[in-house]
Amino acid sequence: MNYKVGIVSLGCAKNQVDAEMLLYTLKNRGFIIVNDPADADAVIVNTCGFIESAKQESINEIIELGKLKDEGKIKAIIVTGCLAQRYKSEISEQLYEVDSVIGIGANETIADIVLETLDGQKCESFPDKVCLPLEGGRILSTPPYTAYLKIAEGCDNRCSYCAIPMIRGRFRSRDIEDVVKEAEGLAERGVKELNVIAQDTTRFGEDKYGKPMLAELLRRLCRIDGFKWIRVLYCYPDRITDELIDTIASEDKIVKYMDIPLQHCNKDILRRMNRHGDRESLTALMNKIKDKIPNVIFRSTFITGFPGETEEQFNELAGFAADMKFQRLGCFAYSPEEDTKAAEMPDQIDDEIKQKRADIIMEHQQLVMAEYCESLVGKEIEVLVEGFDKLAECFFGRSYADAPEVDGCVFFTCDGEKPKAGDFVKGRVTDLADGKIARKNGLVTDFGKFADPLADKILVLAALLCFVQLGICDCVAVIIVLFREFSVTSIRLIAASKGKVVAANMWGKAKTVSQMIAIIAVIAMQIVLELPEVGLNFINTATFEPIFFVVGEILIWISVVFTIISGVVYIIQNRQFISQT
Repeated sequence: MNYKVGIVSLGCAKNQVDAEMLLYTLKNRGFIIVNDPADADAVIVNTCGFIESAKQESINEIIELGKLKDEGKIKAIIVTGCLAQRYKSEISEQLYEVDSVIGIGANETIADIVLETLDGQKCESFPDKVCLPLEGGRILSTPPYTAYLKIAEGCDNRCSYCAIPMIRGRFRSRDIEDVVKEAEGLAERGVKELNVIAQDTTRFGEDKYGKPMLAELLRRLCRIDGFKWIRVLYCYPDRITDELIDTIASEDKIVKYMDIPLQHCNKDILRRMNRHGDRESLTALMNKIKDKIPNVIFRSTFITGFPGETEEQFNELAGFAADMKFQRLGCFAYSPEEDTKAAEMPDQIDDEIKQKRADIIMEHQQLVMAEYCESLVGKEIEVLVEGFDKLAECFFGRSYADAPEVDGCVFFTCDGEKPKAGDFVKGRVTDLADGKIARKNGLVTDFGKFADPLADKILVLAALLCFVQLGICDCVAVIIVLFREFSVTSIRLIAASKGKVVAANMWGKAKTVSQMIAIIAVIAMQIVLELPEVGLNFINTATFEPIFFVVGEILIWISVVFTIISGVVYIIQNRQFISQT
């Protein structure tokens, strides 16, 4: 029997590569690979166990799959990955949905484990984590034009807050020839963007060759035909050498994008994290990179609320972020992880304070991002095309400043021949889309979802009331708009009281656009009609005034029609909140 198998992979790109190797192993053993878990006989959950939120996501996924199992749609659930490696028997003891649990070292035997599980056996296999295969075939789960290249496994940094060394084991570099060979294979398959990853890419080669070899590896990768972009992720600041900086600066294929997780800048906090450096040395490093690599994009991450972090130390971090103006930045409230040194440290900080500090950093980061995006207006950039957004009616893709899955998108239109996913195109930036930027970077808030459309309503109603006062607009139209806005706002308030957020939908946005067009057109026509009063006699006012009046009325009533339709749609879609009042 040809069993069908699906994989749900959670967490980082490194985990994704492991999942791709699992898929290859299973396919080679005759299993049918399916995308939808509901269509599978057995589902493998490749879990993440990095921080509490990631662990909870993994558990929630297992519970949801358990519902499919209860319905008879799937027969078995097998759990692997970081959460399985870390908690082993606890998973099968506490999650009845799970049939088998295996550590990352058992991934090579996944086909046998699936067969045994489907045969009714409960497997718990935890060989040495260093048995995780570093080489082998992969079935790419990324779009065909982009791929990840994992060059090492494990970590030796031993940061006091991090459980990765316990989960993944010691740092193990791959052989440079094997890495190059895999990269050549990816290029032959049509990959144009290569993303080089490891827990610490800058340590590559130290264990195998006695010295850092990342720069040499990158130069070898640049000689492979087919790659347009080579991106390096997860660079540990202490190991960023002059050789590495010069290589990134000089090689055209390497995108000028440096992912450097700094975590903090205060000397004492960094020491407690078991990391090195201070604000001065980190600033010097960043400035050296900026000097050698013009237009470099920095991505970093910070941790707020680390045990013992004082208000003064947090302010130093906030000041550092403001000074450096990272184009890409994530900030996370400290999450105490079991069996880590930091979890046992005194002076643990209240969760609310930790999150508030993270929010302060990210609120300022929105301003930095807006400033950066504004600086691009009028400039020509190269974009890797990823697809077409039917709702926005435009293409989208990424620039060199945007790593896959973690950064923003570039939205664009074009004339002539339409580009395909995987093409590179050049275009001139004409505007920035704040909403799309916010959504892509996880900066959306419930308040923002509520306040953004509310601000639009206030602006529109203010304009229409002025038009009524001037005799330009029929008061009936304003009454209809007012009724619709009060109705929708009431629904939003009822939903908010129940912990739900009603965001703007397509019809609501169409309504707003039509209203704005009508308002702008009426204002523009009134300005033209008043030009003779300042000595500019371009038109015959007596002739054009009635025409303008009719056009304005038509545009306003068109917007009213959209207003009515959108109001009805909101009421139908959210009738459960109305019935609860």
